[in-house]
Amino acid sequence: MVRVNVLRIDIKSQVQSLVEKYGEKTCNDIKDASPRRPHGGEYAEGWVNDIIEDTAVVHNVGRDKSLTHLLELGHATKNGGFVAPQEHIRPAYLKNKEEYLNELKSIKIKPQ
Repeated sequence: MVRVNVLRIDIKSQVQSLVEKYGEKTCNDIKDASPRRPHGGEYAEGWVNDIIEDTAVVHNVGRDKSLTHLLELGHATKNGGFVAPQEHIRPAYLKNKEEYLNELKSIKIKPQ
C-alpha cells in the first residue's frame, strides 16, 4: 500500500506582493525617464499603476496620454521631417521584468 501525503503550498501572496512592488517600480522608472517640456511635466506625472485581476497595469491617465506612442516610437512632422523616438517605456519595462523574474525564482516555498 502506497501512502500519499498532500502538500499544500501557497505562494499567491508572495507573487502578488512582487507584482505590486514591480508595477510601482516600473511606473516610477517611466515617470523618471519620461520627456518633459521646459515648464510642464504633465505627461510624466500622468503615469499610474493599477492592479487588475492580479496583474500590474502601468498606463498614462494624464491630459497628454495620447503622446505615449509618438514619443516612444518617433513620428513625422508637418513639414516632412521626423522626430526621433525618446524611448522611456520599453527600457523601464525590460529592466523591471528581469528583476521581477529573478526575484520570482527566489520565492521561499513553505508548506501550509
